[in-house]
Amino acid sequence: MSTWTLAHPSLLLAAPVAILAVAAAVRRTVSPLPRWRRLLSALVRSAAVLLLAFSMVGPSVTRRQEQPCLTVFLADVSESVPRDAWRTAIPELRRAWDREIAAGNRCALVAFAGRTDVLVPPGNRPLEADLARLSHRVESERLAAAGDSSPALKSWTDRVGTGTTDFPGALAASRALFTEGSTGRIVLVTDGRTALVPAREIELPPATTLVRLESAPRQDVAVVDVAAPTAVRAGEPFDVRVTIHTTAPGGVTLRLSVSDTPEMEQAFTAPSAGRHLVLLKNVQQKRSFTPGLQWLKVLAQAPDDADPRNNLGTAAVTVAGKPRVLLVEGTAGEAEPLARMLQAQDIDLVREPSARIGDRASFEEFVAVVLAGVPRESFGPDVLATLSQYVSSTGGGLFVVGSASLKGDRGYARSEFEKKLLPVAFMEAPAPVAGLPKPDPEVKPDPTRPPPAPDPNAGVAHQVVSPTLAVLFIVDKSGSMAGDAIDIVKKACIGSARNLTAKDYIGVLAFDVKPKWILPFTEGDRLNFIEQSVARLYADGGTNIHPAMLEALRAFRNDSRAKQSAVKHAILLSDGDTGPADFQAVTLKMAEEGITVSAVCIGCGSDKFDAPLMSRIADWGQGRFIFTESLQHVPRIFAQETRRVMEKVPRDVKAPPVAPPSRPPTPAPSPSPPPAGNDAVPIPVVVRDPHEVLQRIAVNALPALKGILPASTRAGAVEVPLATPDGKPVLALWRVGLGKVAVWTSDLSGTWSADWVAWKDSGKLFAQLVRHVYSASPDAELAGRVSVRTRGTEALVRIEPGREGERLSVREAGTSREFPLTREADGRWTVRVPLERAEPSRLLLDRGDGKQLVFGAMRAYEGEYLPADDEHDLFAQTAPVAWKDLGEKLGVPRTSTDHKEDVALWAILAVLLLLPLDVALRRLAA
Repeated sequence: MSTWTLAHPSLLLAAPVAILAVAAAVRRTVSPLPRWRRLLSALVRSAAVLLLAFSMVGPSVTRRQEQPCLTVFLADVSESVPRDAWRTAIPELRRAWDREIAAGNRCALVAFAGRTDVLVPPGNRPLEADLARLSHRVESERLAAAGDSSPALKSWTDRVGTGTTDFPGALAASRALFTEGSTGRIVLVTDGRTALVPAREIELPPATTLVRLESAPRQDVAVVDVAAPTAVRAGEPFDVRVTIHTTAPGGVTLRLSVSDTPEMEQAFTAPSAGRHLVLLKNVQQKRSFTPGLQWLKVLAQAPDDADPRNNLGTAAVTVAGKPRVLLVEGTAGEAEPLARMLQAQDIDLVREPSARIGDRASFEEFVAVVLAGVPRESFGPDVLATLSQYVSSTGGGLFVVGSASLKGDRGYARSEFEKKLLPVAFMEAPAPVAGLPKPDPEVKPDPTRPPPAPDPNAGVAHQVVSPTLAVLFIVDKSGSMAGDAIDIVKKACIGSARNLTAKDYIGVLAFDVKPKWILPFTEGDRLNFIEQSVARLYADGGTNIHPAMLEALRAFRNDSRAKQSAVKHAILLSDGDTGPADFQAVTLKMAEEGITVSAVCIGCGSDKFDAPLMSRIADWGQGRFIFTESLQHVPRIFAQETRRVMEKVPRDVKAPPVAPPSRPPTPAPSPSPPPAGNDAVPIPVVVRDPHEVLQRIAVNALPALKGILPASTRAGAVEVPLATPDGKPVLALWRVGLGKVAVWTSDLSGTWSADWVAWKDSGKLFAQLVRHVYSASPDAELAGRVSVRTRGTEALVRIEPGREGERLSVREAGTSREFPLTREADGRWTVRVPLERAEPSRLLLDRGDGKQLVFGAMRAYEGEYLPADDEHDLFAQTAPVAWKDLGEKLGVPRTSTDHKEDVALWAILAVLLLLPLDVALRRLAA
């Protein structure tokens, strides 16, 4: 069927005029012509004029032509394809090819991985090519078994680059096979794994059909991620978090090596298919690593594992030099035995006399402070404030060792040092202080002592603590917080409570899909009750923040204790991965009613967190937004946020005048310590609370002591690993803010502890104790802000924001190669480091002020071998079809097209042919 069209039909009006002009010219010819020749010449000239007029109007004709469709079969041959998938898919590919050829279509076959190779160019011939190379791994194994190295197969494997999968490049190469005006479609046969780019960034052409490459069910275990601290101190135990993926439930063995030296082995039973988190605890507890960059490798093994290429995970840890401990001794030689024991256990000591402790403005250069027989008078107000700040805020460790000399006014009983830091209360009262009434009426006054000075505050109103603060912790208890995560949250809540006074109130509201009260508002000094309540916190369920916010608002409105507080503050802890809701309305309502809201967003290496939502909640609530990738930072964040709010609350409320008492209350008599010397009655030591400091210690052979400072445990979460048979503490520990404090109520100079000094396990015990108390101290400032995650051939480095104006740079150590930093919306910096070599990459983070951090990243295996997740799974974006449904899915394409042809040129050619005829007629006439 043809259709004629004219571009300028109005020009046809000139044709009659031209014909009349031709007729007149013929009549006026001077040549005598016969009538029939003159008529024939007129017809030829008229035809020529008509053809010229016809060419001027732009004539064209459109014809409908049938054209075959081109179907390109795009075959994924990357290493991620299951081993025997193509062996079962090749027969299906042949059937689909034959079906297209039988329908009159043309076909092409293109193989791709990192690059593309056209195996069969477009045509309508049956598929006769050798397709064994599609299943190149199976074919390679077959040829190797037959003794044939097959250079041709290896050459083809190198040509397509089977180590990666370039979907955009393969699709572009396929579309280049379509000729202009032809109909084409792509059948993409793949396993769907997109290692190079996320699946959402791959644009599929409109006429693209996906077919999944599948194989028989198989057991596969893969190490997806290994997370370890960026930096640790030598000898400081740390945990390694390993994420594994299993295709079926079953047992898995994890083997950890450090710089190729086997370190530990742990068995794990996967309850189901999917991803699982395994915690390798207390790495570096058995031996101290060499300072410098250490490479961690985790190998996962399982019976019948089909693909061992993805069983290795890597991480890097920068090990700082030996931990430095400050050892302060009350008298010369008091700490000599303890110093020898600790140095033998690879602990670096700095020894100082107690007289110099007041000269220090800070203790932050040390991981722990050990006080051996240091008398009470050494702890002046400035020293006590510095030491308290070091323990509670910096997270430093404190180990207090007793002495036979700590009696009377040299002892710690009822001192501020004891009240602020120690987990025990010593039972011996200090001697009377000059200027105060005598504690015992039977004691005669000293005539040489001056009379007591008048009390300047007598009869004056005293400042007392008034109801000031109600703080509510709204914490996420969903299933993602299971394990150590929920334990850290418990410690954070308890540690924050220690900063509160008796007139402050604390509450803990946990939530999954529904809110649940763990601790209703209660007084901040009820530590036992708070600890027992918070201990009931466990993790399970989903995540829904909005109902918890509504419940928090209701509690602040209705609870009588919260309502009377001058300052009301809520701290929300979550990853923000929750359903949509009107968070703005409830948070603004809280702010209107004087309730500020801070938000702590945790990433923990997962991409499923909503930092923008958490940031907006903090803005609406007029609080602070804090993002952290490590749950280890949560106790410090909670404590700092609590102290920050406490600084803003009013506490100077006047109370009625109170007359000073005529005399202080008489202390209850307390037993004196057993006398020192060889005649002292031995005091047995027994295990009361099993504790990690007693690991690998012969607790059934503990030596006896010849004396202790009698004491009792204070209220709170005090642990007593060692005690006397009647329950008096010998070794007691607790947490103060972010730090830990331990007390040994005997001495370690040999006066009371000669048998302990000589015991074979003493050095190990006290070294483990010192390492335990400083394990809460943070790493270097830069190391605490850096996290490294590797995926395939790329490492993602995240750096939490620091001080204003700092200039950070990340480069390859030892070179000038620098990597660009990107500032994210939440203030963090991110750096993408390509891991181009299988060797470890040493990286240097420079803050610009001389402070640097060396850290590392290493590629475990190609990204091709990673299990697919929703972000890197093409089938999560587009559903595939089965081979049996492919014919119905493709259908019969429309292969007819319209072809338009211009005929003006043909008209002009006809005129050129007529002109010689007209000339010939005239010559014949002549």
